[in-house]
Amino acid sequence: MSIGEWWIEDRWTVTHADGEIGQNHHECVVLIRAINELVNEIRDKIPSWELKDDYDGDYHWLVEDLNNTESEDYWNDMIKAGIEYRIISRALDMNHDHRLVGMRDYGWSAVRNDRVDTWNLSRKKAIDIGEGLLEIGELTGKQVFSTEFVIQDLMTPNISPVDLCLAGRRLFRGTPEQLAEGEFSAYSSCQPVSSL
Repeated sequence: MSIGEWWIEDRWTVTHADGEIGQNHHECVVLIRAINELVNEIRDKIPSWELKDDYDGDYHWLVEDLNNTESEDYWNDMIKAGIEYRIISRALDMNHDHRLVGMRDYGWSAVRNDRVDTWNLSRKKAIDIGEGLLEIGELTGKQVFSTEFVIQDLMTPNISPVDLCLAGRRLFRGTPEQLAEGEFSAYSSCQPVSSL
């Protein structure tokens, strides 16, 4: 089933993340969140830097503004001001895979049509995914209630989906109806599921 690409942030919040249709793809949605998080920390802890109101996820504008502050080493100055390194890094280190940041750090789940990638699948996370898929179905006008989705738990990094399947773990399936009840089952067929 084709429902497009989305982030499920929690059971009530879904964000469209299809860069071919809209402006923002999965990585960009997370980067916008990371930049906003850092800018809010700077405004709170270093108000003298007077950053712009809205960067809309534009990393280059933020870096340009940070370079224009009176700081010779804005990374160290932010850390000295009490801003956590991980918050700075998520927004300014472009070596991150921001899809993984969204799943691992923010607890979101990435949807791509009939597949969901998540981090550390649990009963609560399954409920969030199920409710989120039902919300996406409503927004797209698609009947997803009894459609089976494949869920890949990416908590174990650097292992291919085929290896995960052969190891008999980290691939699951369930309908939005089942997931909303906190129910899912192991994916029994060892068909590879492509990663994001």
